[in-house]
Amino acid sequence: MASVTFNNVSFNFGNKKVFSNLSLEVKDGEILGIVGPGSCGKTTLIRCLAGLLNPSSGEILIDDQIVFSHDKHISIKPEKRKIGMVFQDYAVWPHKSVSKNIEYPLAKHKIAKSEREKIIAHALKQVRMSSYANYMPAQLSGGQQQRVAIARALVSSKKLIVMDEPITNLDAKLREEMIEEIRQIQHDLGTTIIYITHDQEAALKLCDRIAIMQQDGKIVQVANDETIIKQPANRFVFEFIGVSNFIPLIVNAEKVYIKQPKQNILWPDAPIDEILQLTKANSLDMGIRPLDIVFSDNSPLKATVKSVVFLGNQYNYFVRLGDLELRVQVSTLDALKQGIFSEGQEVGIKFAKAVYYPSNSVLLDKENATCEA
Repeated sequence: MASVTFNNVSFNFGNKKVFSNLSLEVKDGEILGIVGPGSCGKTTLIRCLAGLLNPSSGEILIDDQIVFSHDKHISIKPEKRKIGMVFQDYAVWPHKSVSKNIEYPLAKHKIAKSEREKIIAHALKQVRMSSYANYMPAQLSGGQQQRVAIARALVSSKKLIVMDEPITNLDAKLREEMIEEIRQIQHDLGTTIIYITHDQEAALKLCDRIAIMQQDGKIVQVANDETIIKQPANRFVFEFIGVSNFIPLIVNAEKVYIKQPKQNILWPDAPIDEILQLTKANSLDMGIRPLDIVFSDNSPLKATVKSVVFLGNQYNYFVRLGDLELRVQVSTLDALKQGIFSEGQEVGIKFAKAVYYPSNSVLLDKENATCEA
């Protein structure tokens, strides 16, 4: 298997800095997701890893081998880096059969024909496509074509595979299936996978760790899914990963108000001591997950149910608190215990756990990201 190291890598496109002094380590045998919004530089980064682009500065290593170094004038050719690639559009040649698609990188590397046949058969078995060797791509479903692309990547390299938005074009059911397929293949082979996506849900389900890249190309957090959800490094991470509510607050004379266009709403049981420890600012935003807003008859904060959506394992409530619309998520079991609320009904709400930010800024309490309310 393979580890990957980016040391202070920068890439400029003309006068535009795509990313600067980026450092990142990918562990041997893990699935690392690089997640960020469109045009943040994540695809550019893996193109630099693959040798399709040369960074403006910095160093890239695969295991202990330097494959690129600006200062040492090293740039190993793409085919010598032995990286398997899987793309969003599969890149399956329509005029070649399944086996011929998989054979292509082997032929390019001048592997003996008898050996190629063994490798192809093994790769097809790994992705459960053995009976489709002579099929043409037009005869395959989208998920099957993606498996062919993965098999071709495996014969290119069992040590390191890069996947760039590999399941984006699939429907919801196929996406779920392919996430399981990729995880199973990785589990069986121990292949290191770098998974590039803007789809946070897929990354959370698939990846061992996730690197979050901001719009400016900075990687602001690298952690497992639980840490990223519970201890976001900054407001961008909190907002980008998972579903979130933001509530503007005003602190005045040791009282906390929910900011409104006309008359602010007093929050009587606000954790004023914790908030004052975090900031002296009188204006801040509270970030809270829908699961951390709870219904309580005893709460002085009253909201109105605007709509209810049943999703099988949970209920999604959209409630109006003054001028704010908040999403509240309740498990089906809890919803059945407390009763299902209907549109137009008044409900009391409490905030169980929240994070606090100055308006449009980073997390206030970087050491302790959560605060019980």
